[in-house]
Amino acid sequence: MGPRKSINVQPETMYIFKLQDLPSITRRNEIILMAEHILIADDDEHIGFFVRFKLEKLGYQVTWELNGATALEKIRETLPDLVILDLMMPGLGGYEVLEQLRGQEATRAIPVIMLSAMGQENDIVKAINSGADDYLVKPFRPAELQARVQRLLQKHEVKQTT
Repeated sequence: MGPRKSINVQPETMYIFKLQDLPSITRRNEIILMAEHILIADDDEHIGFFVRFKLEKLGYQVTWELNGATALEKIRETLPDLVILDLMMPGLGGYEVLEQLRGQEATRAIPVIMLSAMGQENDIVKAINSGADDYLVKPFRPAELQARVQRLLQKHEVKQTT
């Protein structure tokens, strides 16, 4: 379980939380706010380390897997809030992992950002048509990664509450 904040709630007191702090788990008079979980699947150790570092610095709980098969197992076990998926990995590649995610009820709605050095228009269109929610071309800017992650998490959160 990731980092969490615990707040004691007093009866008849109003509390204001940011949308990203919800949903929360409640027990009696305590609200526990859990960090959103992001799973990265990338066999490039430099990219994986960089992405994990940046996202953890922003307060996310991050799991990083080096190949598609172990990433798929972890996704099924943990049901992360977002997946960042490299296209070219040993064993199961990004398209195969994406196909499996979209084919199962439990993982179908998890937002996926495809991450690849392949930046041709047909690569991007193929990924979007295969079910990716977004596509980020390597090399990328950290601010762009942050913006795309935040947008997809907010969009996913809105879908869950409606």
